Amino acid sequence: MKQEDLNANESKEILEALNEPSSFFHKHKKVLFIVLFLLAGFIVAAMLVIEKKDANTVYLSNHSSVEIKSVELWYENEEKPVTEVMRFGTLAKGEKKKESTKALKLSELTGQAYLTIRVRFLGGGEATLQSGQSMHNFEGKILLTFTDSDEAKVMLSMKAGEGIFHSTARTKCDDAYDINPKDGYVE
Repeated sequence: MKQEDLNANESKEILEALNEPSSFFHKHKKVLFIVLFLLAGFIVAAMLVIEKKDANTVYLSNHSSVEIKSVELWYENEEKPVTEVMRFGTLAKGEKKKESTKALKLSELTGQAYLTIRVRFLGGGEATLQSGQSMHNFEGKILLTFTDSDEAKVMLSMKAGEGIFHSTARTKCDDAYDINPKDGYVE
């Protein structure tokens, strides 16, 4: 036999071995696809549960060195408030609060409404702020975070978003304000 015939026979054997369904993947292809499908379904179900758990919730966090006397939250249009006012008492340094917004009936909002926040500081300052543009059937979470800013000011971060990734695409509510806690001056 010639060298060319040996090379051709070896090539044939290698190709036949590769096409033979003897590898782990070929033997367990159906099982692997079923497991991957079930895993993907479980991940989707877990994400939906997490999303629903955070819907209609407001989170307040005071990471500043200033004590907050009270926080009020409501939605209003150009003319008047369109929801009830949620009132939160004192928010001490390092304190966090979580409340349901179901009483505000945000899922029933139609038309343009603005998230309005009134903050009163223990030092006497008070500020009223608005954020967001439109809230049609809002069922997300609202985050209000107070942190220290430059020159003895407090930064209020306001974010109202929906979905597992807390998207603000529909709400346009993702703002930060520097507030002087002594006089309520907002920058």
